[in-house]
Parts: sequence; structure tokens; C-alpha cells
Amino acid sequence: MKLKPSSLFGRTAVTIALTLGLFAALSMSAVVYFVMIPMAKRSANDFAAEVVSAAHALQEMPEERHPELLQELHNDHGLIVVPHEPDDVETSVDTPYLMFFRDALEEQAGEQLPIINDETGAMVWVDVPAHGMEYRIGFNRRRLGTNPPLAFAAIIGGGALLTILVSLLEVRRIVTPLDRLSGAVREVGRGQKPPPITENGPEEIADLARTINGLSADIAEMAENRTVMLSGISHDLRTP
Repeated sequence: MKLKPSSLFGRTAVTIALTLGLFAALSMSAVVYFVMIPMAKRSANDFAAEVVSAAHALQEMPEERHPELLQELHNDHGLIVVPHEPDDVETSVDTPYLMFFRDALEEQAGEQLPIINDETGAMVWVDVPAHGMEYRIGFNRRRLGTNPPLAFAAIIGGGALLTILVSLLEVRRIVTPLDRLSGAVREVGRGQKPPPITENGPEEIADLARTINGLSADIAEMAENRTVMLSGISHDLRTP
């Protein structure tokens, strides 16, 4: 079984596809390293600062104003504060963003803070100390992470696909007249006279078509002259 295409069109298509596939892979790697990871780290730092600041605000604010602050944290920041439960088991890091978030929490709080998932996995809880007090602050797991820059993927993927399509169309535009020229040359080789090839298209293709037309006409003229010569010789041999 031959894996390598034999036609010019097939080989060109494979070359273009492999080249653009490599380009897309390198581009996406660059986007992940230089855009997505820095964005995720910055988002994790901002969110960790928000969580730690909420615990300190609760500790510093008079207790009678806690309901108002708790409502504000829930409505404006999506944070929920519940009583601390020290017996819960810390959750292992299972996503890159959670790793960034844990590191950011440690930097903001000055110590490693436990991160706990609830039973459903929908909520994530963090035990945050603040001046001798400890608060359990939770948030929806969907807040962990940043939306990937889909625009980059769309631009790279769309550009690669458009380039492949345009390149294949251009190759087909060149291969089609070459197939026609090849067929004409085969007919000439078999001693036939093919119909004249249209001399249009790119300059190189038109010149080649013109050359083949001229070659076909010369061969046809030579064949006609040979026929006339053989007829004359045959006539002379039959005439005493």
C-alpha cells in the first residue's frame, strides 16, 4: 500500500497540509505559553487577592455588619462564607488553573491554604485565616479558570483552512491544463493528431501548449509528406 501520493496534486496537498499543521501547532503552543498561561496566572492572582481580602474584611468589620457584607460578597463577587469545618479533607490539585490559584493564595496569605471540594464538585471552598480567625469561603467551580482565547484558535484554524483551500484550488488550476497537455503528448506519441490545445492560462502553460501544438502539426506534416513520398515511390516502382 502506497502512502505517498503519486500525483502532483496529491503531493502538493499533503505538503501544504503538513506545513500548515505544523504552523498551527507552533502557533497554538506560542499562544498557550505567551498568552493563556500569563492570563491564567493573572486571573488566579486577582481572584486569590479577592478571597483573602474578603476574610480580612469580615474580621475587621463589626459583627453586626457581617450580614450586609456577606450579602455584598455573594451578590457582587459570587463568594459564600460558611462556618469553618476543620475535619474536611483537602482536595488534590486537578487542573492547571487550580495550581495557579493555590500558589496565588499562598503568596497572598503567606501560607499554604487548604482547598476543599464539596460532595457534588460544584463548589470549591478555601479556609482563610485572618488575624486569629478562620473563615471558609466558597465559590462556584466554574469561576476557576479563564475562557481560552478562542479568537486566536479561530484565526489560526480559519487562516490555515483558507490557505489550504486556496492553495489546492491554485494547484488544481495548474494541474488541469497539465493533464490536458499530457494527454495530447500521449496521442502524438501514438501517431495520432490531437485537436489543438487552447493556448491560454499562465504564460508557461500557454508556451508549452503552443509548443505541443507546433510539434503535433510538424509531426502531422511529416507523416503527410512521408505518405506522399511513399505513394510516389510506389507509383514509380509500378511504372516501367
